[in-house]
Amino acid sequence: MADNKPTGARGGKSDILTPALPYVVPYALFLVLTALADTVPDWQSLLYIVKVFAVAGALWYYRKAYTELKLSVSVVTLAAVVIGVLVIVAWVGLDPYYPQTGAEWQQLMSGERVFEHVEKAEGQFDPFEEGQAVPPLVAIIFRLIGAALIVPIFEELFVRSWLIRLLIKEDFRAVPVGAFSWLSFIATVLLFGATHHEWLAGIICGAAFNLLLYWKKDLLQCIIAHAVANLALAIWVLTQGAWLFW
Repeated sequence: MADNKPTGARGGKSDILTPALPYVVPYALFLVLTALADTVPDWQSLLYIVKVFAVAGALWYYRKAYTELKLSVSVVTLAAVVIGVLVIVAWVGLDPYYPQTGAEWQQLMSGERVFEHVEKAEGQFDPFEEGQAVPPLVAIIFRLIGAALIVPIFEELFVRSWLIRLLIKEDFRAVPVGAFSWLSFIATVLLFGATHHEWLAGIICGAAFNLLLYWKKDLLQCIIAHAVANLALAIWVLTQGAWLFW
């Protein structure tokens, strides 16, 4: 007798790992290489280049899985651009006024209201720092490629395509892009905050991108907003020398 069970389903259990790989692998690669770079500061620039190629390669390898990405140009792109700029205004503007480390929380309890983020500054990415393995211009170019192109694609695919739908239904592909639930909204917003030093700005950013997704039901617009935000932040970093944001 022929086996009529759906591919990936055996013994009544569905395969949730295989369809998740295109979303999880690029994200995991980025996290692992970032953690590695933190252990060897002099190799930050070089490892960022490796990170760009590794994640881009993973996205290309899994490209056929991203059926939710539909190329389109419409007036909503303007909304995405505006949202991207506004979240970075909040990101930079709020930064000195909330604690981001355990020590700064203690300072807050002691009455401190403005924070210099010394620990964050110590781990900043400064392409002009002596000892870097890559020339500054090359490091900046790849940082821009990573921040404005690679990161928005893999992060939006992971958070606002895969995870936000997975938290609604195990078979996330059966959930329309932009579907809402309180659990998925709150969980992904908190995740966005938890994965950034600037946790409050990350929460605001995550909420804004989620709302854009619910509004337009188009993941591409979230990628555009994210890319604009990262590019705007890069412009601020480069023009102001505010390396602590990198």
